[in-house]
Amino acid sequence: MRCSIRVFLAIVAPVSTAAGMAAGGAASAQGMSVKDVFEKFNLIGIFSADCSKAASKDNRYFVNRVVDAAHVQRDEMSGPTTRDHVTMIDKATVLGPNEISLGGKYDDKPTEGIWHMQAKRHISWDVTIAGKKVISKGHRANGSAVPWLTKCGATGQ
Repeated sequence: MRCSIRVFLAIVAPVSTAAGMAAGGAASAQGMSVKDVFEKFNLIGIFSADCSKAASKDNRYFVNRVVDAAHVQRDEMSGPTTRDHVTMIDKATVLGPNEISLGGKYDDKPTEGIWHMQAKRHISWDVTIAGKKVISKGHRANGSAVPWLTKCGATGQ
């Protein structure tokens, strides 16, 4: 699996959007940058529902990487070279000991959400994209549960 992780990191190029970068990023109420919030909860790196299986439409990998202190890029991958979606996160607020609020652009559409965290894993609890609620209380609009995403690699498992 380590080989696959290195491939993901090498091929997923940063995406810059004029709107996302112009926003400048928003600090949390605690005075933390977006980067600080992601580092506090160990959210930089590669996450998947099942790190032992290859990336696919049924087992997407999510690559979170720091662009700068005010921006974290989240790539949604369904293959080693197939990026399905990109989210540029420019707002992050710690809501509680295991909960954060995020905002930014999902494929250039405004998005906001709440993630719940446990050690080395997280779940999208509530997500709105372009004004439409796509995840509510950990479930998609069709009722299916959103999987917990575990950090992949030697340092994450």
